[in-house]
Amino acid sequence: ALDTCGYASWDVIDAVRPYVDVFLYDLKIIDDELHKKYTGVPNQLILNNLNALVTNGEHVIVRIPLIPGITDTEQNLHEIAEHLAALPVKVEINLLPYHDSARGKYERLGQLYKLPDPSTGDSGSPAEMLDIFSPYDLPVSLGG
Repeated sequence: ALDTCGYASWDVIDAVRPYVDVFLYDLKIIDDELHKKYTGVPNQLILNNLNALVTNGEHVIVRIPLIPGITDTEQNLHEIAEHLAALPVKVEINLLPYHDSARGKYERLGQLYKLPDPSTGDSGSPAEMLDIFSPYDLPVSLGG
């Protein structure tokens, strides 16, 4: 069953666990209010499901899309690193550099593309963002 936000409940995820080798788990923003602002939904279920997957011994790769000025901020990345470092098992982390390849699709459909131009970010290079995770002793890489 899906919750009111449209995300899978733990019961649904638990039912598919025997058939999944690796969970690719996108994590964008830890702060619940900012998550609601940018995605329209709270993130508690997302964080709870991540914790449950890790606690149950699943192989999880956390993917963090680096959206200029939104998810690539130093504060957000530190908050994500702190959250992931507190999990009972270390998870692999992939930082996903932002691209706007969907912009053309939106234009063809006559829809407004609301995400920023990739050149507008001033939070540093993806390589510099890797350094944010160093103090937390987490396995992190670019791409994924």
